[in-house]
Amino acid sequence: MLLIDKVQTLEGLQVYGDDVDPFTFYVLPEQPRFRLDDAGRPVFKFLKYRSPKKRTDGSFGGGFIIFDSEFAVDDAQRDKIIDALTTQVGRSRPGAKVKLGTIQWAKGTAKLNFVADGGALIQSVVNPMSPSLFGRNITPFTMELSQEGATFFEQALQGSGGVVQVAYEMSAWVKLPAITGLATFHSEKYYEFVQHITDDSGCGDDTRTEDIREEIRSSDIMFVEVNAGIGADPKIVNEIRGSLMDTLEQTVARKMLEQLGQYDGDRGMLEDYEDIRRDYKKIKIDDFSYTITEKSASLWPFNPQGTLPNITTLVDASGAPIRWADYAQVIDLDDPFFKTLEVTVRLNADLEALPIHSVDVHLEFDGKQLVVDDLHFGKADDVGKFSCFLDGKPPEYRYSYRVNFKNSAQPFEMPTQTSKSDELTISVDDTGLLLVEVRKGNLNLDEIPSALVTVRYEPTTMPAIEEQYVIDATHDTHSLQKAILERRSKPVTYKIDYRTADGKTLSTPWRETVRQIYVNSPFTDLREVMVTAEGDFTAEIDSILVDLAYQDAANDYTVHTNGALTKGSTFLDWKFPVIDHTVGTVTYSGTIRRQNGTVEDIPPTIATGSISIGEHVEKLLPITLQPDLIDFNQVALVRVALRYGTDPATRQEEDLILRDASPQTWTIELPDLESPRTYSMSVTYYLKDGTSRQLPETVSDALKPVIPPPPPA
Repeated sequence: MLLIDKVQTLEGLQVYGDDVDPFTFYVLPEQPRFRLDDAGRPVFKFLKYRSPKKRTDGSFGGGFIIFDSEFAVDDAQRDKIIDALTTQVGRSRPGAKVKLGTIQWAKGTAKLNFVADGGALIQSVVNPMSPSLFGRNITPFTMELSQEGATFFEQALQGSGGVVQVAYEMSAWVKLPAITGLATFHSEKYYEFVQHITDDSGCGDDTRTEDIREEIRSSDIMFVEVNAGIGADPKIVNEIRGSLMDTLEQTVARKMLEQLGQYDGDRGMLEDYEDIRRDYKKIKIDDFSYTITEKSASLWPFNPQGTLPNITTLVDASGAPIRWADYAQVIDLDDPFFKTLEVTVRLNADLEALPIHSVDVHLEFDGKQLVVDDLHFGKADDVGKFSCFLDGKPPEYRYSYRVNFKNSAQPFEMPTQTSKSDELTISVDDTGLLLVEVRKGNLNLDEIPSALVTVRYEPTTMPAIEEQYVIDATHDTHSLQKAILERRSKPVTYKIDYRTADGKTLSTPWRETVRQIYVNSPFTDLREVMVTAEGDFTAEIDSILVDLAYQDAANDYTVHTNGALTKGSTFLDWKFPVIDHTVGTVTYSGTIRRQNGTVEDIPPTIATGSISIGEHVEKLLPITLQPDLIDFNQVALVRVALRYGTDPATRQEEDLILRDASPQTWTIELPDLESPRTYSMSVTYYLKDGTSRQLPETVSDALKPVIPPPPPA
């Protein structure tokens, strides 16, 4: 399998190594390109109508662009890369045979980037649901052009550069790099005892000399290292590092209990000896090494995209330049002599991997006489040609085909269809075969040991197909291949029933897919609840304590949280994983603590949307002063006197000082909802030159009044 961090660049392309075989490599193309045939010529056709072609909706078509894109490496580059790899490997293994492996593509899409021009240039684009996902990852495109579009693309597609932009979104199975952890410990202890005794027992006074020296030395080194490559899970990296540290500390603690010891032999003078020397040494060396390695496989995204170079910048396999005239055709619908029908028929299905034996295609065209041809496809790379004169008739032909299955006597008969395209591609979804892959994704089998996947598809002409597959420790991949004897025209529906380790069953709603079903964690959806506090946190409310609970009764799944809303934080954004965000109920309760010491309970309430909690603020009127027009390079400060009401019982006053362009807010508490919402305001400007100016008092109802610059002197 492709090893994602074993990569190098050769011939300008990314070349990956294999996780097992050192002589197998995988080449990743740099970007999509036009598909080339065996002669190195692009599979491309430009058709332009000489006279307007009226479409069924009354507009006039101008032509077609039909081409195949592919995400593949050409043979010349492959040969160069193989030569380079052979030379590289041969330095250590002479004679070793290098091979290029096939990347295991799991899913993908391909699209054009300029299709949303409103139909002014491109009237329609037709391409399959996904690339072929094998071989060259071929995707056929058919673009129907308006008259202006035909003229535009005829000029834009010639010369240098390019105008067709193709974006692939591909995912392949790769092996993630190994996470390795190393813990080492090295200890050295040294002990030396030296004793020298001399005894002079001759004539005269005896003399005895004793010299003792003891020396102890010790050194310890501990080392822990974790190496992780691209894609490594940080949680796993931290777990490995912690395991290494624990193992090392336990080992070191045990080693420290083993003391070196000292010399415990005879240290006195022996009889009949006049000179004694004792020399005792002891060395203890400890080494410890512990290694951990962890590997895993995963889907890895590759998103090649780019502008395809115009075909006039290409050369074929012989080196001859590609000429626009060989790929562009002007069709004169008024001159029957020049009107021919050339249809290229291809099969975009991997016959070796699918239960399809062969495909027989029948084509016919009514000219002066009926022209009939039958084409047989026994391999995915077979190409068929249908050619005839139009004889003054529109370039519309009829075709039908029969798909012969390997293990079924009953083939799929496609009823007669009509087409005007000179590129007819029969894809997997057109073969009367239902193909679905069920694979284990990021499901944690320790938490959820098994999952039951129910796959359902409802053909038009036969009973519904429903299959069930179990994903567990011994079954991680299933393939549904069943003949439906009709063209597949709608997605597959599926649902997953998870069985948790504690015996619960969690079920997902029915979902849709095309060909791939990945069994991931059941908690793939997200629920978000916004709680907003209301009330006066400046003078009345101290805090609001809120308890929140989410319950999915059908799945026996409950989540709780709580929080405090204060003046500095008046909202709570609660996000939590759920199985399906459209089911389940959110309930809230709590208490309101006031600054005067009183407490008010909030009873349990079911939330129907965003939650507003606290006191209603309909009677609060915030007035925000906007000093944007004042030049504070000349004005030192501005005093704004605000007044509301004339009744002494309800009169409110506030003086706000503005020193810069920052807005300031004064909140009026209305006596009731019927009270007037007007207030009076006077402004005094204090200039930096020592003078002052004043605006007379005015009455306003603006919630965001703009303070004007000071009046002239």
